[in-house]
Amino acid sequence: MSIKMVNDTDKSILSIDGELTIYTAAKYKKYLVENFTSEHTLEVDLQGVEEIDTCGLQLLAAMCKQLSDNGNEINIVATSEVAREALETSRLMTDMTFITDGAIA
Repeated sequence: MSIKMVNDTDKSILSIDGELTIYTAAKYKKYLVENFTSEHTLEVDLQGVEEIDTCGLQLLAAMCKQLSDNGNEINIVATSEVAREALETSRLMTDMTFITDGAIA
């Protein structure tokens, strides 16, 4: 389980590996509050996510809402199969932009 945030001049890049579940969401939320500048676009790399539950989806939804409320956006740049299935099932994909291989999906 790991989370990494890199803040650039025009975007923040968030990478999550391992679990995005009730067991890790509180830790991730604390990290995001401390390290995320909501003035940018957020690019999220979920390629390393091995498990995701509703709590993890709620965390993603909250980030999406916060960014939207501030006039910014969230772009998913990579997903694992597990993360993609969870986002599709929950219909969160309609609220986020997916960028794969440089193309918007």
